[in-house]
Amino acid sequence: MKKFMILCFLLLCCCSEDDDDSLSIVTACEVDNPLEQLTWLSEQIRTKVLNQTEFSEYDFITQGKFNSETVFLFKNCNPIANSVVPVLDCQGIMLGLLSLEIPQEEIFEETLIWKNAPSSCDLTVFGD
Repeated sequence: MKKFMILCFLLLCCCSEDDDDSLSIVTACEVDNPLEQLTWLSEQIRTKVLNQTEFSEYDFITQGKFNSETVFLFKNCNPIANSVVPVLDCQGIMLGLLSLEIPQEEIFEETLIWKNAPSSCDLTVFGD
């Protein structure tokens, strides 16, 4: 019941009516919905939602493939920040930093799975 309440809270806080159609739910990591079923990922999102800052509007998460394995990239589009992007595996273990240890060109099938609401990012590259 507690997980259901957290999920409902996340859905209410993170998504507007327009967002529902633009975010992808992609089966990965041996689960149907990683956002809901990977505890570490849902906790990271919950933390982002509960700890909003002046820069939260720039946060988003993508899911892709690196070396044939599912990865999650915690990104932002803050125009004044020189950000590092951690690349995490299905267990939430950081594999490296995008562009420093993992080239962007080696990330395939990248899709948007979460964005903060409201979002200031132009995410059209992900079909948003």
